[in-house]
Amino acid sequence: MYGDIILSRRCNSGETVYVPRNSKFALGQNLVLLRPEGERVHPEYLRWAVHGKEWWNEVAKYLNPGAIFESLKCADIPKFKIPEPPISAQIKIAEHLSAISGKIELNQKINQTLEQMAQALFKSWFVDFDPVFDNLLASVDFNLENLETSLPDELIQKAQRRLAALNSLENAAECKASLSALAHELQAQTHAAVQVSEKAAETPAETPVKANVSANPNILTPRPLPQ
Repeated sequence: MYGDIILSRRCNSGETVYVPRNSKFALGQNLVLLRPEGERVHPEYLRWAVHGKEWWNEVAKYLNPGAIFESLKCADIPKFKIPEPPISAQIKIAEHLSAISGKIELNQKINQTLEQMAQALFKSWFVDFDPVFDNLLASVDFNLENLETSLPDELIQKAQRRLAALNSLENAAECKASLSALAHELQAQTHAAVQVSEKAAETPAETPVKANVSANPNILTPRPLPQ
């Protein structure tokens, strides 16, 4: 369901993961499902609230020591208190943080692409290095149309790979410029989100989180795996 959050009670107690829309999952023995009721707490806001210092203060307050692992009790989770600004402020905070998260994810994908390009270039220039072949390409100005059609297919394919590597160098430079622009934009978005968060936190109304014991649940509903 939209807005679901999975909480670990034991082993990394307090850690949470947001469940993307239309995702299928199964709860383990030490996992709890948190589900915002939507009227007092916006689902996207709760996604980020469980990463704040107030959340971790509550985790530390109710953490139970164990012989091997510390743990949280299901009965204590509804007692957690989190900042509860007006819904309008919650939505703005969630929008800013979600936008930043999206940019970070995009940045990571770009970095992965650049890493793959770097590996391809390294293999092309150092693993598949062939000085004689490079001299051949240099003699025709790295233009496939200038190659003799009578050359073996293996040589033509190798020429295509080398030319693709050279083109990747140009693409890498373009990606680097894009990353620089993205970093500046991300910094501006982060600054804006922090300002909104600070304004919303000036008059937070901390409200106890209650369990879902009726047809109209409150903020969170702990749902451990059935025994």
